[in-house]
Amino acid sequence: HPRAQAELTSLLARIAGRNPGKFRFLIETHSDFIVDRASIEIRNKTIAAKDVSLAFFNMEKASAKIANIGYDNSGNLINVPNGYRKFFNDETNRFLGLN
Repeated sequence: HPRAQAELTSLLARIAGRNPGKFRFLIETHSDFIVDRASIEIRNKTIAAKDVSLAFFNMEKASAKIANIGYDNSGNLINVPNGYRKFFNDETNRFLGLN
């Protein structure tokens, strides 16, 4: 339910944005709708960029490397590691016949 995922993100951003430091949410997801809506809510100043981050788990052989991805004040992702979204980009290229 992409719309529900996006709307849930907006709701959580409003709750946290109105009460800085009072609420913390930890969301496990693979949903671009959540990540993208967080960008929109930061851009709309519903929540501060400093209050939102992503933990990206990248498997390397038998271990996972964890990278903290942040947002700038315009809602853009910052400190994005190599490999972030690689699978999705590769699948899109395969779907479009670009490989």
